[in-house]
Amino acid sequence: MRAALGVLFSASCLTLSTALLPPTAPGPRLLASKGAAFCAAAATSRRSLGAAWMCEKQPVAVKDEADEFAALSLPMEPSVDLSPDDVILALNRGLRFNDLPNKDSGLERCYNFANTMCRAAIGGDGGKTGSHVVSLEQFIKYANNPTFGSMFNNKGFEREEVNVIEGTPTRGALATQVVRVTTVKGEVRPFLWTLQQERLPPQQGMWLVKQCLYMKNAYSETI
Repeated sequence: MRAALGVLFSASCLTLSTALLPPTAPGPRLLASKGAAFCAAAATSRRSLGAAWMCEKQPVAVKDEADEFAALSLPMEPSVDLSPDDVILALNRGLRFNDLPNKDSGLERCYNFANTMCRAAIGGDGGKTGSHVVSLEQFIKYANNPTFGSMFNNKGFEREEVNVIEGTPTRGALATQVVRVTTVKGEVRPFLWTLQQERLPPQQGMWLVKQCLYMKNAYSETI
């Protein structure tokens, strides 16, 4: 059972939950137990792109050692060339250097990698103008909360292995990865990122953010 204190952060469909976690609650790997460790397919072709920020298969808890220069080369839009690990790395590195090259570039990147359902979950302006489309400005305003905001301009982060759950006839494949962020205050906060692979054009085959769960006191991840 989830507590009512969960905070839904969509537009990049980032769900920040503060529900209660019993001592025997399953870990994030059990939540995606059917998934196998995943790294980029067609690694050779991606290496040929010469993008220094891209990664090969990573062992558990890989610390990001990138500097500001690497952050400048991060992609701003989804692409079929990006694996789940690539996407989550780009989003977290972008949030670490949130204002490079421009103010809130990291948040803009998260917005661009959101899937349609996640953006809709925020409800736009609540229908005040008859629109439920979430704008970048609304997303940035909503993102500046203490939980998700703790990832902005952080001191660093570590990523665990990516787990992938195969797609079904009614949904695309899912991918999860735990990222442990060291905030500016030195606190380590674990986040569980969930991506979904799009099945239909124009973003068919691309991995987009379904949600990001703040794992402290979280009971479980519902996919």
